[in-house]
Order: sequence, then C-alpha cells, then structure tokens
Amino acid sequence: MGRGPEVVTTRRSVALLQLPILTVLQIADKLPLHSLFTFAQTCHTMWNILKDRCGLNYSNLFQHRYQALQYLMCHARDMPNRWVCEHCVKFHAVRFNDFPLLQLPDSQLADSRYGCSYPRFCQCQRCEPARECQCRRQGTPAFYIRHAHVQLALKYTRIIDRLDEGHRLYLRKLLTPVHVNEVMMPPNMQPGRTASHHTMRARVVNGRFLLLLQFRWSRHMIAQGVNPMEEGLCSYQRAAGETWANAESLTGGHFGWEPQLTGTCSYCASDFLYTSEPGRAFLHVWQDLGAEEAIVHACCGTGRREGELGYGSVRALYESVDRD
Repeated sequence: MGRGPEVVTTRRSVALLQLPILTVLQIADKLPLHSLFTFAQTCHTMWNILKDRCGLNYSNLFQHRYQALQYLMCHARDMPNRWVCEHCVKFHAVRFNDFPLLQLPDSQLADSRYGCSYPRFCQCQRCEPARECQCRRQGTPAFYIRHAHVQLALKYTRIIDRLDEGHRLYLRKLLTPVHVNEVMMPPNMQPGRTASHHTMRARVVNGRFLLLLQFRWSRHMIAQGVNPMEEGLCSYQRAAGETWANAESLTGGHFGWEPQLTGTCSYCASDFLYTSEPGRAFLHVWQDLGAEEAIVHACCGTGRREGELGYGSVRALYESVDRD
C-alpha cells in the first residue's frame, strides 16, 4: 500500500525568541519571581533558556506565598471555572451555589465545600490589634462576602463577553442586592416589630469591587436599649478606637441625633453618611474592596485609601454608574 501524504508540522515563530539571548536574560533579571515563571512559560524554548540560567524551580516559587499567589492569579485570569484560594495557595473549582446571600452556620469555621480549611473569618497578622477582614465578612449576619465572591465578580465582569449563560447568571447572583429585616423583641415592645432594615448593593466600577451598605432603624428601638448594629460597620475604626464608623457610637447617642454627619475611614476606602429624621435614622456606607490584582495583598485585601482624597471619593465612584 502506498504511504499517505506527508504531514508537515509548522512551528509558530515566537517574537521573543527573535531577540538576542542576552536581551532576554536582561528582561528576566528585571522581573519579580511570579512574572519570571510566567515569562518563562512563553514556550518550551523559552523555558529551556531560563530554567537553568535563572534557577527556576516551582518548589522555590511556592516557598514565597505572595509570589505564588500572584503567579496563580495570573494563570486564573482567563479561567472562568477556577479561583485562587489565598489560604491554600491553590486553585478551587467555582461553586454556583456559593454567593453572598448564603449564610453558613456559626459553628462552621471552615468551608468544607472547597476541601480545605479556608476560614470564614481571617485575622490580619500584619495589623495590630487583629481585626476581621472586610473582604471576608461584610455587613450583617445574613450577608457574607468572601474572597471568592470578590475575585470572581471582578474576573467575570472583565471577561463577560466570553462567558456562557451559566457563568453570567452566577455573576448576576454575586451582584444582586440583598435586603435583610432584623426583628427583635425587647421588653415592653410589640412582638415581631422590625428593628432595622439592611440593604447591601455590590457593583463593579472601573475594575473595582464596590459596596453600598444601607441601614435604617427606628429611634424607638434605640430608646428601648436595642442596638440593631452592635457589630459595627468598619472593623478598622473599631480596632483603632475611632468612633465615627462604629454603629454603637451613633446609636448610643454619642453624636446625638444630628440631622446629618459625614466621615471617612483612615484605614480603608470607606465613606459614611448618617442622616436622621423624626422617628428614624439612616446610615449609608460606600466601600471599595479593591481591584482584581489587589485581592491577594496581605493586608486584608481591601482597597486602601490613597492620598488625601477626603470624603466622597468612594461614593462618587459608586454613583458614577447609573443603575435602576
């Protein structure tokens, strides 16, 4: 029998390989460790050039937690079914039934659905005193924003044109407003009366994950000695002993019932607006939880307030996109 047509394999030319080896090595010398590994994976030839000359070894990479996380984040940028766990320093599969409205039992301190000891709460080891990570837990006991939620919402918004309907639906769930009524029954009060109403609205603006938290409570509830927001709103200010964002200070009458108060947090990108009217009080909190590449930063992962931006910068960014 005759032989079939000869198959000709055409190797695609890599532009970087057209550079002198010395230039490639000079580029490699300027790169941080996680970028060096990504650069080396351009093709097999590039890996062979840099592996020995730069001493590339994956065990060395994963000895540096931050570098390993950045490396994984780079590879996960276009992977809709994976997110990077900063606790395990590994990829995890996306679970479409995991979104902020879901509340886990208080006794469940780890998320077994991901097969790791990823905690619901984290203590920032670089900050004293330790405080809850804004990125892990936000708002009320019925609403939790976890690292995966922020990371996936930012990624899906960026690659939305390439998502299938299942991933688009999950993105909508991640950004769906959540409304929570807290019902309390203090002494001498009608059973079942609503103590407070909380609303959380997340959105992605200019590649940043933003939150608007709205709290409404009645003056009568405060007069009865009930604090519907006893956990406070900003763990940074609570830890530092500052009182503006501490709900106990507002509801406890430290500021009285002023018609309007505004403020910012010195430690994270948060703006606050407190208003009152006869019988009711309102608190609005606008928070910036950061951009996609900043989520793995060691210090809680929140958007840090840069420079003296003053009150209103986060609020203005949030309101720059009109929503129905």
